[in-house]
Amino acid sequence: MNCRQLSDDELIVLFKGSCQHAFKEMYLRYWQKVYQVAYKKVHHKELAEELTQNLFVELWRRRETVTINSLSAYLFGSLKYCIINHYKSLLVQENYHNYVKASANYGVVNNADYLLMLNELSDALTRGIALLPKKRPKCLE
Repeated sequence: MNCRQLSDDELIVLFKGSCQHAFKEMYLRYWQKVYQVAYKKVHHKELAEELTQNLFVELWRRRETVTINSLSAYLFGSLKYCIINHYKSLLVQENYHNYVKASANYGVVNNADYLLMLNELSDALTRGIALLPKKRPKCLE
């Protein structure tokens, strides 16, 4: 089936019916434009490629339920949210790494304090046992 002559609206109708040829034509018409906008926003070739690919993969997955009034508006709007979600994900990862670092540092301090407390307790027990009558320490050992 040759879909090159079809309008975006006609492609959408065929696409919603799971027509792979319509999807391929949509991809061929828009992938480069989507990629260029993604690259302008993220300034990273591989990331722009990944965002573009993920957008079209997700579009195919949601083909039966997605509502598209304007193909161009839908694709660039979706790209906008893909980029926002990518940066949100990076922010969550960064916050998690900072939390892990802070927890690790806090744990080291707690461990050092805990070991110091254990040493002091051990010394106090040793001194206390030394003060007991001679027969008492043997039953506590």
